[in-house]
Amino acid sequence: MPEFVGIQNGKDAAAGIRRSASTRPAECNKSNYASKLGDICERRLVYWRTKGDRAIPPSDGLVGLWESAKLLTPIFLDRIFNPFGRKQTPAWEILEQERRPSDPLFLKLNIGLKVDGIRHVADATGRMRPYSIVEFKSMNGNLFGRIEDRDSLGMTYWAAKYPDQVLLGMLGCELPEHPGWLVIINRDCLYECKIIEIPFDMDRCERLLARAERINAHVTDGTLPRQICRPDICQNCPFLPICSPKLEADPEDAPLVMKPGEDDELHKLLADHVLLEGSRKEANAITKKLKGRLVPGQCLVSGPIVVNWKVHGKGWRMTVKDTTSEEQGAS
Repeated sequence: MPEFVGIQNGKDAAAGIRRSASTRPAECNKSNYASKLGDICERRLVYWRTKGDRAIPPSDGLVGLWESAKLLTPIFLDRIFNPFGRKQTPAWEILEQERRPSDPLFLKLNIGLKVDGIRHVADATGRMRPYSIVEFKSMNGNLFGRIEDRDSLGMTYWAAKYPDQVLLGMLGCELPEHPGWLVIINRDCLYECKIIEIPFDMDRCERLLARAERINAHVTDGTLPRQICRPDICQNCPFLPICSPKLEADPEDAPLVMKPGEDDELHKLLADHVLLEGSRKEANAITKKLKGRLVPGQCLVSGPIVVNWKVHGKGWRMTVKDTTSEEQGAS
C-alpha cells in the first residue's frame, strides 16, 4: 500500500483555493481606466495612477468575486446570450470582445478601455454589421433584484460608474448612433439578466475627457485634487490611510446660505420635513428626496431652517431644524 506524507486536509485546501485568486501584486495603474473614470472621488483616481502599489489590498473574497465574474461572463455569453440573439429577427450577436478604442483621443488622454463586446445586427441582406457596444456586469441575487433602471444603479458608488463606462465605450469605438447595452447578470441564476439602455451623451463624455486631462496634469505635476470627505465613500477607500480625510462636519466651516427664492423646491422639501417630523412614513419619503438634493457633510441654511450633519456609522446623519422659535425667543 503506498505511503502518503503531508497530505493537505480539506479545510486547508479550501482556504488555499480562496487565496489563489489574489495572485496579482499591487501596482499603479498605467492609464486612466474607463471603468473608474466615473468615480465620485477624483483624488482617488490620481492615487490609482501614483500610489496604486500602496492601496489597501482587497480581501480574498472580493478578489474571488471579481475573478468569478470573469469566468461566468463568457459562459453566459456563449451559452445563453448569443444563442438567444441569433434566433431573433433581425438576428444579433456579440462579437469583437475586448475591443480597444479606435478614437485617437483616448491614446492622447491615456484612457485605458476594453469594451466587453460589440453587438452586431443583421442588415436587410443578412450581413452582420456593428450596431452598439455592450458591457456585462454581474451581481448577487439580492442586489440584482433592486436594480430596475439607470437611476437605481446609484444605490452603490461602484455601480453608479457603469453608465459612464458604457458612454466612453460608445465614444471610443465610434458607435454613438444607438444606445449601448449595460447587461446586468444575476450570479445566482444566469438565465436572469436586465438590460439597461444607455443613450449617448456627448456632454457627459466631454466632462469625463476633461477629468482624464486633469488627472494627467495632477500626475505630471505631483499635485492632488481636493478631498471629498464623505464617510460613506471614504471609510472603505483603499487609500484612506494615505488621504486621511476629515470625516467630521467642522462647526467652524461656513454653511451654505441660500438666498430667498434661490431654490424654492429645496426650501419646500426642508419645510415639509420639519412639518412632517412626527409622521415617520411621510418624513422618510421627504428625507430620501432631500438626500438626493443635498451634499453630505455640507451644512446649509435656508431662511429659518438649518441643516446639520454628523458622522453616524459609515455615513452621515442629517438633522433639519426650524430655528424660528429660537429667533423669536432671542428677540
